[in-house]
Amino acid sequence: MKAPPPPAVPKDLEGSAKAAPTKPAASEKKESKVGSVPPEQRSVAGLPLERVDGLGDLPSEIQEQLAKSATILELGETEEHQGFGALVVVSGVVDVCATIADIPAAMVPAGGIIPAVTSISDVVSLRAVATAKAKVATWSKQQLEDSLKSCPWVLEELVRLGDRLAALAGVTMGPLGDLDDESRRQTLDRFRVRTLRPGEVYATKGDENLGLAVVGGGLIMVGKDEPKTLESGDLVFPDLVLSGSPAPADAVAGESGALLLIAARATTVELFSTFPMMLELLRG
Repeated sequence: MKAPPPPAVPKDLEGSAKAAPTKPAASEKKESKVGSVPPEQRSVAGLPLERVDGLGDLPSEIQEQLAKSATILELGETEEHQGFGALVVVSGVVDVCATIADIPAAMVPAGGIIPAVTSISDVVSLRAVATAKAKVATWSKQQLEDSLKSCPWVLEELVRLGDRLAALAGVTMGPLGDLDDESRRQTLDRFRVRTLRPGEVYATKGDENLGLAVVGGGLIMVGKDEPKTLESGDLVFPDLVLSGSPAPADAVAGESGALLLIAARATTVELFSTFPMMLELLRG
């Protein structure tokens, strides 16, 4: 069976339908999983890979291949692991953090996956920190890409998940990192990821009703003659959310592209009433 060609990397755009990764037809998936590979041969430390987020659509033969190539690690409380291409939590719970920050960006329970593959290269590196004893399975980026080259729709889904985790970790580098863990999690759950290609425009001078945007990876350049550079964690035009004024300058992605976490202006205003500290962060 020949796998479908890879579609373009999707963008989570505020107010528009999210593109779904292209998957093989049901008949093709059924055919690809015929082969009677026993479940135990498609498991890592007892966890079937078909139960792992993002890996359930893989043919059984590729699940078996991944299971054989996995490195299994046991982490004690607060022990961490980094430098992986993908990490699956087999048991326990881990926090996802930027390697240069102690603020948790996301919490991943057993059966969850932390992909370190993203649609742009300029993102913060991730580490997994066990909140108690945990067991994890890891693969390098090369192992992951080699195993999934015949299933581009699965790799695309992992890139989508990786973009969000990388963006969440990048956001903790800025003002929103000052929120307490629960408030930050509930706040950022309302944000969507938008991927910008190199030089792609986020906002044009004069645009109105811009919501709150936070740089999660890459760079955003504001202005033309002497552009201001915004990095991971920086807010894009935060004062406009409060004033409702039009954008004072263009804002475009840098030469490596950018990941933004975006909330519509109406959503941001709602968040102000729920989490008043956000107002102080924007004013600061």
